[in-house]
Amino acid sequence: MSDDSLVHASGATKTKLVEFGRFAQRHAGKRGRNRPETIYFLGLTLYCTRNRKGNFKVGMRTEKSRLRRSLLSLQELMRRVRHDRIGDQVREINAALRGHYAYYRVAGNFRALFRVYR
Repeated sequence: MSDDSLVHASGATKTKLVEFGRFAQRHAGKRGRNRPETIYFLGLTLYCTRNRKGNFKVGMRTEKSRLRRSLLSLQELMRRVRHDRIGDQVREINAALRGHYAYYRVAGNFRALFRVYR
């Protein structure tokens, strides 16, 4: 398989060059945008931000569509186990929550995790 076939197989229309990094904020202002572009990767939104010292940091939060999907699947799970015994309900819901928290638990994503908790 040649390199050309890999490009065509992966769908070249999805590939996009995004300016991301320490100087992206400065360059975004020159291009007429308020903030640099974000990247959606594996259910997380990656964005440029700064830490408390003012140094560049890649911020991560749950993608909105994934958060909505998780909330709907939890709602469906609760509906499905509604008539089970309390112990079984607790076991199933806790397993789903533990899986969600394990995947999306990254620094700076507390708000999205708290929305699932509520």
